[in-house]
Amino acid sequence: MSRIRIATCNFELNGNGDHEKWLTMHQRLAKLRPTILCRQENIGHARTGRGSTLFGQSKRILQLAGELGPGLGSIALYYDPEVFEQITLWETEWPGWLLHPTAMTLRVRGTRDVDLVAACTHLSYNSPSLRAVQADDVTRFADRVEMHETSTGTIERKLPVLAVGQDCSPRPSTRRRLTARPTAWTSSSPAGYSCPPWSASRSST
Repeated sequence: MSRIRIATCNFELNGNGDHEKWLTMHQRLAKLRPTILCRQENIGHARTGRGSTLFGQSKRILQLAGELGPGLGSIALYYDPEVFEQITLWETEWPGWLLHPTAMTLRVRGTRDVDLVAACTHLSYNSPSLRAVQADDVTRFADRVEMHETSTGTIERKLPVLAVGQDCSPRPSTRRRLTARPTAWTSSSPAGYSCPPWSASRSST
């Protein structure tokens, strides 16, 4: 049985132009061998031009396929093309976002309908009220549906959602600890994948 490993990395300014630092981080991420990787702050990566060359290099190092979000294109979502195939790239150029999410429907290879919506986000870094609005926006992904063939006919089925992002902005007079642990859960995928989702607990001291 194979495992789906999900990672997220907010790499400050993508190394801020220091290629050696950029390379070291991507090599470190590659050693984790993620199946899905959410990357925030991909400064210097782009869909076209020189930035697309650097983004292409990142995919080769990580051995993953991936897409950049709209606008500044600093939010990236990577996936293992041996495990998933991309079905749909969703439009996320929503108003009120500086760093627009990247979202796609992925299908487990070797299946006809084991699909999910995967999304990478970076909420507002300077406005708690805007972060709350953007968190509401992210729930739009729960509206994604597909047509599914059953023994009694075709039905409309909502897709499960994996949306990963970070809210790392400090709040005054509050110290918080964020811990994460894998929980035991095995999918019923005919491809035989076990998916350990992450549950987070937060405490204040």
